[in-house]
Amino acid sequence: MTIKMIKGVASILCLLLVVSTGGFAETELASESKKILETGVPSGFEDLSQPQFIVADLYYGSQQIGTAQITVYLRHIEFNDPITVFNLLPESLDPILLKQLLSQRQDKNSHRLCQNTSQMDCGYLIPEDFAVIYDDDQYRLDIYFSPNLLPQEEAIAAPYLPSASSGFSLIQNLSATWAGVSSKDYNNNYSATFNGNTIVGFGENALRSQWHYTDVQGHQISSLHWTKDFRGKTYSAGLFQPQGNYSYFNTSQAIFGIEYRNSYRTRTDLSHQQGALIEVNMPVRGRVEIYRENRLIHTELLDAGNRVVNTTTLPSGAYEIDIRTFDESGRPLKNFSDFFAKDFYLPAPGEWHWSLLAGLPTNIRSYQGLPEYYREGIARAYLGRRISDNIALFSSFSAAENQQVVEIGARWVGSRLELSPNFVADSKGQQGYRLDALFTTPYFTLSASSTKLSKAEAFYLSENYPLLRTGFRQRNIGLQSHILGGNISFRYSERESLFTENEHIFNSPTNTSNSNKLTTLSYQRTILKRRNWFGNLTISYNDADGEKYSSIHFLFRYRTNHWQHSASIRHELGNNLTDTPHKFAFNSRWFDHDLWAPQVEQAIGGEVSENSHHLESHTRISGHQGFLNTSISLSDEESNRTTNYLGTFSTNIITTGTRFAWGGERALESAIIVDIDGSDRKEFEVLVDGKRHGYAMGGGKSVINLPAFQSYDISLRPLDNGFFEYREKSQLVTLYPGNVTETNYKIQPLYVIVGRIISYGNGLPETLITIDDHQVTTDQFGVFQLEVPIDIQGYSNLEVKWLDCRIEVQVEDSGENWINLGTLQQSDAYCLPAFKVSKHNEQP
Repeated sequence: MTIKMIKGVASILCLLLVVSTGGFAETELASESKKILETGVPSGFEDLSQPQFIVADLYYGSQQIGTAQITVYLRHIEFNDPITVFNLLPESLDPILLKQLLSQRQDKNSHRLCQNTSQMDCGYLIPEDFAVIYDDDQYRLDIYFSPNLLPQEEAIAAPYLPSASSGFSLIQNLSATWAGVSSKDYNNNYSATFNGNTIVGFGENALRSQWHYTDVQGHQISSLHWTKDFRGKTYSAGLFQPQGNYSYFNTSQAIFGIEYRNSYRTRTDLSHQQGALIEVNMPVRGRVEIYRENRLIHTELLDAGNRVVNTTTLPSGAYEIDIRTFDESGRPLKNFSDFFAKDFYLPAPGEWHWSLLAGLPTNIRSYQGLPEYYREGIARAYLGRRISDNIALFSSFSAAENQQVVEIGARWVGSRLELSPNFVADSKGQQGYRLDALFTTPYFTLSASSTKLSKAEAFYLSENYPLLRTGFRQRNIGLQSHILGGNISFRYSERESLFTENEHIFNSPTNTSNSNKLTTLSYQRTILKRRNWFGNLTISYNDADGEKYSSIHFLFRYRTNHWQHSASIRHELGNNLTDTPHKFAFNSRWFDHDLWAPQVEQAIGGEVSENSHHLESHTRISGHQGFLNTSISLSDEESNRTTNYLGTFSTNIITTGTRFAWGGERALESAIIVDIDGSDRKEFEVLVDGKRHGYAMGGGKSVINLPAFQSYDISLRPLDNGFFEYREKSQLVTLYPGNVTETNYKIQPLYVIVGRIISYGNGLPETLITIDDHQVTTDQFGVFQLEVPIDIQGYSNLEVKWLDCRIEVQVEDSGENWINLGTLQQSDAYCLPAFKVSKHNEQP
């Protein structure tokens, strides 16, 4: 009982005492009232003012976390066992201070209780260190912490992929690419390459090899190494292509060496990492809302504590945001504004971006077998970090025996402007810079970049590996805007090579001057847009080193479920505005969509002008055994007939040591084997995270290729019509390079058998029917429907049993997945003499 209630009871007692005696003077009454106010507790109620020992429900963040023994005073509470309470509380940054606070008396703060749902600024506290709110009526004790006492709770609890779902496995990707030309007036040409990507995986580790066979250079091995990418770190050793080279100017050849770097491929919070941290303190459980220009762009529920908001769905860019927090009842807790930046190139807040590399670089000139390598080794280190919400710094250092290179850079993202400067210099005097800029307004977007790397001051001998690229100068400007109902774009690029004559550099041209300037101005507008129709107009102007070219292009497209037809007319102007012949082009493309289990696409197109004719065909098939993409074109231009043909094919050989399979629609680095027992030659759609990702054939093993470094939810769905009996299951797997997991299904086709049993014209209701050990009960009319997992092919008769009767029925009316037994007369069945007709079967 509170002091306010005690005073009220005392006043009532005084009033009764006055009425009963009636002889007290006014001065005596005043004196007695004064006495009561001074003591606060009337006679007989002394126990109410004494400390109370109770067990209270302990709450944190609006959730009960246990009970606590406390002593309740008029205005304070005290924990009887502070250590027990401490063990129930969330983690604290200063546990010693928290234990001291739990040993002290705490104000009850009962005035902070919410009396009704419309009351604001109640039900929570944000103390300097620690505080409670005690409810005398509910014996409930809510505790609150200062934000300085609580650790930061991450938005995504598991930021890394779990361990691999596979042990030993092997994936052999096989692919072939071919191209050729046959011409009437020129020499014929043909080339082909056969490629192999071998990955032996064991958990998160993998042995990898990429090899090739060409008709010119023969057998080549481009990589042969061990690698492990797990929990944000990557290790590689052997012959490999470095992945941690974040320099724009450094050369990057395959090396014989080692590499150690951080990696984003095993992280599940990649999109969240790109954004700045948004941290809110929630004294109670509730929700957070984020607004951009008064538009709600994100909201989520949060528990009590210092919580980091999940920024995965927030759009990229830099902009002001308003952050509002509410409790579970919708009462506002706190409103504030912040500047938010999200960018792909900015490292994650509070984390270093780094890599280390050492080894012998390879020589990319023609070779067979393993490539040759330079005799001098190189070492390279890279470091990057976000120093504020929208600014990051980068640096890299490379060293060889005769050359050292330092590069520094930055990235700044503003609400309208983005800047990325880079500077490089080496020990031999070669210097360079690169500046990228992007300016965005509601009316246009302007991008520009300027890059220059001076030519080397000294010659490189053939046995020396150059750390920097050859000298060059490059400028790019781009402008895009919406105008007159369409899009207008302008692009200008200029490139000039600056290198020393006879300078040794990869694939350098033999001349000492190579520059070009390209200018493009185009306007594009949609002139027709209907359900199945689309029309587009494009006007363009191009200037390539003085060669001017202009065109006007009309494109019309019509699309149905399986077909897409398009036709275009193009008029061109060359130098000096000289007319060129009109060109008419057409294209028809057919998609199978869900017509077949394999994905099939066929396109036929052509182009006709005054002096030339062109016809081409494209075929794409992605099926159970592999992927095929072929193209062939026929050209007839000024009496010269030319035929071009090209294509690619890929398939996979996969084993887990105990299982072997081949095929797959794609050549990817991990896979699952779907083994279906039963339902021979039936087709089943494999669903990965609810979406189609290939199909499997019944009665065998099928390969479904999947990208590595992801977790997948695998399930199965029949493609064929009919009914199937199988256990629906969903399997969650995590795949790293070279991983192969197995999923097994036992699937039998179901045949629906329908019929009706009657006796003397009446149906037998609620009668148990048995066919081939499968049972069902008839309805009130004697009709039954039974799904039986048997193969009807070869069955000419079925035995139907009910009660003590049975009958052989000849199968006559049936389909692919059903049988209709018709009406069965009980009088035609063989029944045991002990059978007695029920009241439902009596003749009326």
